[in-house]
Amino acid sequence: MKFFCFVLLVLISLTLVSCFDERLIEKLDYVKIEKSNYNESFSGVVKSKNSTVLSFQTEGRIIYLPYTKGDFIKKGQVIACLDNTLYEINKKEQEAKLQEYLVLQNRQKKYCDRLNVLHKEGAISDNDWESAYFELKALDAQIKMQKEKIRYNNKQIEFGSIVAPFDGYISSKFIDNDSYARIAAPVVEFISSDGFQVETMVGDSLINKLKINDFVLLEIQGQKYNGKISHISKTSLNSGGYLIKISFNEIKNIKEGMSVNVKFLLSDNDKILVPISLIGDDDGQKYVLKIIDIKKGVAKVQKIEIQTGLIVGDKIEVLNGIKDGDLILLNPFYPNKRVKL
Repeated sequence: MKFFCFVLLVLISLTLVSCFDERLIEKLDYVKIEKSNYNESFSGVVKSKNSTVLSFQTEGRIIYLPYTKGDFIKKGQVIACLDNTLYEINKKEQEAKLQEYLVLQNRQKKYCDRLNVLHKEGAISDNDWESAYFELKALDAQIKMQKEKIRYNNKQIEFGSIVAPFDGYISSKFIDNDSYARIAAPVVEFISSDGFQVETMVGDSLINKLKINDFVLLEIQGQKYNGKISHISKTSLNSGGYLIKISFNEIKNIKEGMSVNVKFLLSDNDKILVPISLIGDDDGQKYVLKIIDIKKGVAKVQKIEIQTGLIVGDKIEVLNGIKDGDLILLNPFYPNKRVKL
């Protein structure tokens, strides 16, 4: 009887050891592999399709600048003006002077016409005839010069105004009303209202996979929009990446400077991209721990050898070994056994 009890105790102990060896005390997490048309997220920023800094082409005191940041202005509408009082006075004086010259020119023409008749009849000398026509030519030159003065004066008046080049908004204001503005000094930054674009940077691993007009998924403040690649820089910029510009038509509630989550639509959308942290390395052979046979919260872990490809950000392409829907243990260095999920 004692022997039987001893044997039974040994069998129970072995069973408990076996169960303990197959299970883990702690609960482990896993990741479900899913095919996705998009790679990892990139950070971007909303930019206006057209943006320009407006300034005066002359200098003076600003007497008109009623707008502030965010104000909408129609194309052709005056944004700011300088005090053009002196130019306006000069304009009136120059125009009055021009009228005087035109009256004198008209009189001299009539006088030359009469002299021309008398000269043909031999009633006056050649010198008198030539002198009259030289005076007419002098008046013609004075009138031409006076018109140039008026044109220059009008240009100065025009340079003292800033006009909206297109429908848009004031995004920045650099100077206030009643301030003195220098030539070409920034007054306002003006952005168009006919649409926006997104700018983002990508690295070497992705640049060769992108093409003009490729579709892009944009997420701005929780809202998703469809975009298309409109520009791809040919060389890497100083930041170590390539500039990508993405156009999209949505303008409602969109403002320049908003942050954007950018995801590019890959042409070969059957790729499986797995976080690098899930990949283990056994003497150069890459592997993952795949979870199989889940029963009552307990699953068996199997070591699966894989081949990897392109690295994209913090993810790596898995060429074979796992498929869509597989469950991969977060810790690739845990030994093969049963785990509690």
